[in-house]
Amino acid sequence: MSDFSERLAEALAFRKTSRPAFAAAVGVTQSAVGHWLAGRREPPLNDLREVARVLQVRAAWLAFGEGSMVETERVDTVPPPPARGPRRASGVTRAATTAPAVKVA
Repeated sequence: MSDFSERLAEALAFRKTSRPAFAAAVGVTQSAVGHWLAGRREPPLNDLREVARVLQVRAAWLAFGEGSMVETERVDTVPPPPARGPRRASGVTRAATTAPAVKVA
């Protein structure tokens, strides 16, 4: 994609968002959205951030076409949490539920 208007149109289609609903969520007029989509204007920085937040896309992608549209999870870098046994009732510690060691003579 080469410009902001094309990326905005792609993001709107990706999120299946109508222009009126999008304009209301961002807090701008439908006319402003029309100008953005036609390539006549680009939003100011504060509106750009809000557009990215509302559409849940990366602001750098929206503004400059850099990187991917959405953040990708890197599941390969985060190890799974260790397996845990059954949970105990709150307020009861392991020491309170374990019998004391008895020494046999």
